Amino acid sequence: MVVNETRLKAVTYSYEKARGISYGEPFESWLKDSDIESLSPEKIVKDIMNFIDENLDSENILVPSAIFTLGKKHDAGLKNYLIEIMKKSLNSNKLACYQAAIAVENLGEWIFLEDTSSHDVENNKIQIEIFLNQ
Repeated sequence: MVVNETRLKAVTYSYEKARGISYGEPFESWLKDSDIESLSPEKIVKDIMNFIDENLDSENILVPSAIFTLGKKHDAGLKNYLIEIMKKSLNSNKLACYQAAIAVENLGEWIFLEDTSSHDVENNKIQIEIFLNQ
């Protein structure tokens, strides 16, 4: 699967829908108009992970979105991968690191000790470093 914005939106929504969350339009159209339902769930995850790995050090704006998409899967099997992404991107791709941290939090880990925003870069980095050094 070629990772692009349209497919990421469709995959993200498919994960939400599988968890019983339905948003209606335009989300249903994104899913219907995409080809992701013809792909195996394993292939989708593998292709997204490959995309992240190949582009993490780049300025590709889809990398944080791809991490966000994996986070919506709520798959504990991705936890170690997401932690590795946090380590690799801590100093280079702060939004990717933040999205990975949020995804890990969604799996039950406590990273941020207070409400946070992706715009609070320095505070996020400190809290992520504390988590990674535990």
